[in-house]
Amino acid sequence: MHQVISVTGHRPDKLGGYYALDQQKRVEAVFASWCVDNAPALVVTGMALGFDTHVARVCVLLGIPFIAAVPFTGQEGRWSKISQEEYHYLLRKALQVHVVSAGGFSSASMHRRNHWMVDHSELTVAMWDGSPGGTGACVNYAQEVGRTVVNLWDNLFDGFVS
Repeated sequence: MHQVISVTGHRPDKLGGYYALDQQKRVEAVFASWCVDNAPALVVTGMALGFDTHVARVCVLLGIPFIAAVPFTGQEGRWSKISQEEYHYLLRKALQVHVVSAGGFSSASMHRRNHWMVDHSELTVAMWDGSPGGTGACVNYAQEVGRTVVNLWDNLFDGFVS
């Protein structure tokens, strides 16, 4: 059992699409199952669209406290209205909201957010297909600093018949 976990994962486009509700439910079910089996005491999520917000939603449903590690104020500024409303709802449910960087968007603020999450956790749980990008960079950083990384990607396809 790990007390504090950080999470990293893909945006909706790599998780079946922005409107693929069945796939979104599957992602949430995979993470929820992992939580039931591993009982994290606290989850640190970066609150980006996709895996991060799925994780926050699962935390609310299962009663697991979470820290919203926001890369910068206004992260949600270009999202759809419904995504912004859910984001603000989830922020209100967070145990703590930690804004990592001042100012607006930059790739550096996203990396600082990922480092902060890993640095404030004991284990990193990923939903990563192995491709390069922000999720891959976060996984690599976690491994560089000696964190165990559990990748749930293959769990999305367990029992799936095409």
